[in-house]
Amino acid sequence: MLHRFPTIVHPTDFSDSSIEAFVCALLIRLLMRSKLYLVHVGESKDPHEDDGFPPGMLLIAMPTAGRHGFLDAKCGSTMERVVRHAPCPVLSVPAS
Repeated sequence: MLHRFPTIVHPTDFSDSSIEAFVCALLIRLLMRSKLYLVHVGESKDPHEDDGFPPGMLLIAMPTAGRHGFLDAKCGSTMERVVRHAPCPVLSVPAS
């Protein structure tokens, strides 16, 4: 059974890995006829905490690594925090 995601959010810092996650989000959007929101986020900011996100988002599509790599020594992994606290599924796209 295919789960439908009417709203997809793609937080981006415009890094190469973020662009790869955007491509995945765009493909899902096309297949499921979803709305896709792009949100520019800064370093080590949890995307689900941004007030600009639409209510009822049902999927967050983001890269496993941003501009400064997967682990941030001071804050821990942004992806890990998002996965633990997001109110919806998170698609983590590894960098190629």
